[in-house]
Amino acid sequence: MTKSKGTQKNYSEDYSLDSAKNEISNLTYKEALDCLDEILDLLQKDDVPVESIQKYYEKGNLYLEHCEMLLKKIEQEVIIVEAKK
Repeated sequence: MTKSKGTQKNYSEDYSLDSAKNEISNLTYKEALDCLDEILDLLQKDDVPVESIQKYYEKGNLYLEHCEMLLKKIEQEVIIVEAKK
């Protein structure tokens, strides 16, 4: 599994959602999207332990929310720039 810069993390290890949010909040859109892709790839494999599925889902959802937040931020910046024209 390829890791992107700043995301060297073993997805099967225990983590708190707060520490995961903190870690994810520092990622770029590309880094978060790459991590989300990795999780999706992992979940598509047949050998994923059932106990890990919820952790993967929760962390994937955090990456997704971060990506959406970054996109909304950029969208607002574009709206402001367009309004100034």
